[in-house]
Amino acid sequence: MSGTNEDLGTIQAPPSKTYTVSDAENDTFTVTEKIDGKVIRSFAGVAGQENTITIPHDFWIRLQPGIQHKLVIEATDSKGMTAARTYTFVRQETKLEFKLKKPFVTDIAAKRILVTIDAVVPNGTTMKIEACNNAFDASPTWEDITNHVRFNRGFLFTNTEKTAEQWGVDIRFMFEKGTANSQVIVNGFGGAFD
Repeated sequence: MSGTNEDLGTIQAPPSKTYTVSDAENDTFTVTEKIDGKVIRSFAGVAGQENTITIPHDFWIRLQPGIQHKLVIEATDSKGMTAARTYTFVRQETKLEFKLKKPFVTDIAAKRILVTIDAVVPNGTTMKIEACNNAFDASPTWEDITNHVRFNRGFLFTNTEKTAEQWGVDIRFMFEKGTANSQVIVNGFGGAFD
């Protein structure tokens, strides 16, 4: 197997490594790519063919930041002999952003919204929470509701216009680590609108 075992250090984006595998006895072999023991993909290897291992987004976002992870390529031939290449790294995140998967459809423009969040936000972290009542527009009118969420208060939308066919409510959350020494932990959120 080409390359050498390597420590990739602290990284903020999924690593990508190119490699080739060959078998000295020309036996058939299977290549299995893993992250922390979980199989990313497994396929019949072709001697000398260049392959690239990457961590898919749905695997990457589940990797805990701040601890060491192992990205492993294993080649096992038809006689059971195995060769492996290991890359270690620590995932670092300085920003967390998420929003609703699908906005809520409303018959008319929502006038008020109340959002509650169950989260641990350490000192030094910048938190911004926004909502809109025209979520299906090409450019929704995002309104800052951060302080209303922080103090568990309802927010009155100022927007009264839309360009899409329907009205809709969406919420997005943004956290930046800043000078914080610990992680942001979001357990969940809830709320209501009318």
